[in-house]
Amino acid sequence: MTYDDNLAASIILVIGLLGAIINLSTALMVFRIKKLNNTFGFMCSGLGMADSALLLFFVCWSAPITYSNYTPVLTTLNRKMGHSILYFWFVSLYYHLIIAANRLIAMFFPINYSHIFSGNRSRIYVLIPWMLALAHMVVYFFDGCDFYFDSTSYLWTFREDTECGRSLAYFIDLIYGCTVMGVTASVDIITFIRLRMYKNKLSKTINHRDRKRNNREIRFFAQSCVTTLMFILMLISFHLFSKYAINKWAMFACTTLAWELTHVTDGLILLLFNSEFWELLKNPSRIIGTSHNSTQLFVNQKLPGISTK
Repeated sequence: MTYDDNLAASIILVIGLLGAIINLSTALMVFRIKKLNNTFGFMCSGLGMADSALLLFFVCWSAPITYSNYTPVLTTLNRKMGHSILYFWFVSLYYHLIIAANRLIAMFFPINYSHIFSGNRSRIYVLIPWMLALAHMVVYFFDGCDFYFDSTSYLWTFREDTECGRSLAYFIDLIYGCTVMGVTASVDIITFIRLRMYKNKLSKTINHRDRKRNNREIRFFAQSCVTTLMFILMLISFHLFSKYAINKWAMFACTTLAWELTHVTDGLILLLFNSEFWELLKNPSRIIGTSHNSTQLFVNQKLPGISTK
């Protein structure tokens, strides 16, 4: 075990643990905040849970085997760890898309929003990313279709000595991942155009209550946009910037570190764009207390948007 191994493992451990705590905390606090007890809030909570689960693989697997310089890398356990972490990656990917779609519907169909995202339907929408991600897992049971953590280079990587591994890296992770995030960004742009049109239309007649609703909708939209941008940059860094890495540490920064930080910022962005979290943190007893809102999930929802608050 070298100094470099200790340093890389420490960075992975500290960032992963911090991110897991932040994401899990925000995911749980959503249920204690009345204004987020709606489909949008529950989607953000689901995203936080997926992010925290993914980061725990860095904490509980990547860091320890880097400390111990785990070899050989292509063991069954290492490959199954890669199999599992990719599941939560795809869950997170689909949550960004469905959250963007939620904002789009809130802007274009505010009157019908509560019906579209009613109690029973909300359960389905919140579970969609988890179900879609399962479809991606089938291919990783085939020989040569592997994703694993290389403790000698400190990065998660697809198997490069097989056709399946190279295809998964390029077509599924890069092309498909960028396509999903491109669609998400397009949805965000359409939402932004609609938001601007609405703001200009009401600029002269908007009252205080409508202004407050509009500002909140802008905040939700900005939150969605920033997380989308972070994911796109991470994919570009992982697959393109890494090709120009001049040493092991540059490769580590473009891949492992970029991947970790992207999921850490998911939780931070949720905190920064929702002041209700800070109010809740000022009174920690409310986090573990009981409330009607936390037990009546997905019921009697209110639109986190422009028309029904």
